Amino acid sequence: MEMHSRLRLGILIADASLNLTGANSEAIKALSYPHDPSKIRSIHSLVRKKLLIYLKNPAMVSEFQSGKRTYRFRRVPLDGLPGRGSVGSFALILDRSSSELFIAAALMEAATRFGLSTREQETVELILRGLSSRDIAERMKISHHTVRTFLRMVMVKMDVASRSEIVAKVLHSC
Repeated sequence: MEMHSRLRLGILIADASLNLTGANSEAIKALSYPHDPSKIRSIHSLVRKKLLIYLKNPAMVSEFQSGKRTYRFRRVPLDGLPGRGSVGSFALILDRSSSELFIAAALMEAATRFGLSTREQETVELILRGLSSRDIAERMKISHHTVRTFLRMVMVKMDVASRSEIVAKVLHSC
């Protein structure tokens, strides 16, 4: 339990009807705020109401406020076990400690949405980290002209005209 509080990672499992089937204490605390979870008679009902609000956005990655804390959450579809009827079930991963998870999830979402190749994804990730084209070229062990070509291809696929627009579109695509 001590590890969960240090990581501040909440995990929740729900079915297609948003009925709670499992959760850890961090997820319950985040979703029940400002109430004390131990004093709520129907925690399942409260969590379901919050899920209905937070999951209106079809994106797989999003954010919400719980008091002064900002949580990033990622919805992960669960296929279930063979022979079990769990179609539509999902896990919700809540993170308030790391922007790395959010950047990785945003990049994955953008890569899928815009059909980015592996090398284009790598280039965009390094842009998100603030590297220049020359630094990206060094890191990827390619010429800076190749980096510029990757960037042009990304711009065409994302229908943007600059590096800053790439960043904005990636971070707002989720």
